[in-house]
Formats: sequence, C-alpha cells, structure tokens
Amino acid sequence: MDIFAFFASVHCVFDRPSDYRKSQTFYVVYGGILLALTTIGVAMDALGGQYMWIDHRNYPGGPPRYFVATRAAWFNVLGQGAAAATTILGDGLLVRLILLLRRRGEFVTNAMADRCTDATSSGTPDGTLSRFRH
Repeated sequence: MDIFAFFASVHCVFDRPSDYRKSQTFYVVYGGILLALTTIGVAMDALGGQYMWIDHRNYPGGPPRYFVATRAAWFNVLGQGAAAATTILGDGLLVRLILLLRRRGEFVTNAMADRCTDATSSGTPDGTLSRFRH
C-alpha cells in the first residue's frame, strides 16, 4: 500500500505544471525517504522472523529465547532504528502541517492539534508544549 501511495503521489505531482513541481520536491523526497525506511523495517522484521522461526528453530529454549538472545543483532537494531526514524519523520511532517495551517489561519481541529502535541511532547525535557497551544 505504501509503495502504491508513494508512486501515485509522485505521478500526481509530476503531472502538474513546472512551478508546482518545484514547490513539491521536498514532499517527493520526504516520501521517498519514508518509503525506504519502511521497506528496511519490514525487510529486517522478515529476516528476524526467518532466523527465529526457520534457521535457528532448534536454539536452546526455542524461538522466544533466540529472540531475547539476539535483541542487539544487526538486523534487529537496523529494523528498530528504521521504524523509529519513520515514526519521527512522520510526526515531524505532521508538526509541519499543523504549523503551516495555523500560520495561514486555517481551521485546525482539536484532534489534529492534540495528535501533534502528543507526538512531540514526549521529546521535550518537561513533556509540555504549552507555547503551541492557544
């Protein structure tokens, strides 16, 4: 689904006039990065599943013990890092959208603003973003 959504978006952007395409280049690149990170995460999860359930099925203690023993394996670290980066970039894009809408005076629903605040407040030292609330 992500692959289709990305390429459909790229098609819609590049089907427009040249000035529109130039202004949307950021989003095309951003979407490509998100697609690449999502693909890496899914591939590493599949590789970890193959190792746990197929290749190392007879590990002492079974697959659950193998999972615990390989938490720091390269494929788990890379997969979890890609998933975390995807979440951070996706939340960052949401924050950008909310700030752009507020700057333009557009109506922003409380649900969108709360999601934006929830997504970013966990990264602040005190856990609040009171300056963004009106």
